[in-house]
Amino acid sequence: MRWLANLVVPLAFVLASCGMGVANANTLGGARETEFYATNPGFAAVSRHPVLVALLLWALVHLVVNGDLAHAIVFGSFAAFPLLAMWVFDKTAARLLGAKSAELFSHSAWLSLAPLCNTGWWRKYLRALSLRCAIGLICWLAALHLHAAVIGVWPFP
Repeated sequence: MRWLANLVVPLAFVLASCGMGVANANTLGGARETEFYATNPGFAAVSRHPVLVALLLWALVHLVVNGDLAHAIVFGSFAAFPLLAMWVFDKTAARLLGAKSAELFSHSAWLSLAPLCNTGWWRKYLRALSLRCAIGLICWLAALHLHAAVIGVWPFP
């Protein structure tokens, strides 16, 4: 099952790097001084909580790959945290934004691949996301090659 982690974890790294500073003050890693605009959602159109979704993907794939009880406890806890945090952030946003929260929730989701199928979205955000995607892939490569030295487990099949 190691091939599954080698396919999903790079996506989690890219999702996390693209999510840092997303235009949503109501999430982990979101820029606090920005306000969400439905006409210009940026990466929030893909994920309202990209860093937390990345952590959830990472934890779930490691839970599947390492199936024993000790790993189930560790990675299960890592998977429970973002689920709870996303729910809390959404409830807090609904309370703080009031009626404006409907705009945030209607133009963003926990994870939506629909904007990625829209060529207009790519034309608008490709330049801004290119560097972030590259940083995410470089961080993934570093983590992949340091995995055996730091964690003690060879990540390749």
